[in-house]
Amino acid sequence: MSLLAVLAGIAGYALYKHFKSQKKSTLIRPHDR
Repeated sequence: MSLLAVLAGIAGYALYKHFKSQKKSTLIRPHDR
């Protein structure tokens, strides 16, 4: 049970960092696709 919780936490953290970097990149370069 704890292992699943740890994996879920890591996955959520990775998604959070990914979307945060995506937002930052789009804010810096909105016309670069």
